[in-house]
Amino acid sequence: MYDQNNQLILSNLSQLTSTSIQFPWNLNFAIFGTAYYYQYDHDLVTPWYRPVRLESYYTQSSSSANVTHFKVQYFTTGEVFTYPGFIDTGNYTTHEIYIDRSNPVPGVTYADYYTPYLTNYVIHAFGGSIYAGCMLTFTYTANGVTDGTSIYFY
Repeated sequence: MYDQNNQLILSNLSQLTSTSIQFPWNLNFAIFGTAYYYQYDHDLVTPWYRPVRLESYYTQSSSSANVTHFKVQYFTTGEVFTYPGFIDTGNYTTHEIYIDRSNPVPGVTYADYYTPYLTNYVIHAFGGSIYAGCMLTFTYTANGVTDGTSIYFY
């Protein structure tokens, strides 16, 4: 959309968005993590984020999958801007939302709705560091073995 001077109008409106990731990929169980966030498209190049919540569950395809623990962490890292206005505060942050379950039940969804980011700020997840962005980190213990990985999805 353009204004009367034929200048592109950038939307400051947000939409609730989610990204779902599964890990591991080749065992007889899988852990699913879904990160929910508001995405603000303030410019044409990079979005701003406000993390809201995390949901996670696991499934198993075999009764031999003995998952005794899993942890899913949702990180958003970058420069802090005010919202609305998108004014750089000069601060850099990492916001974490996580689920940490011992003896989880297959198919039961666990959620963290209690640690969203502040509503009057957003995180520009593309500036300030090579580590800027959004990431899910999975850690699990199954059949006595602990493993994990981190996956960027910004």
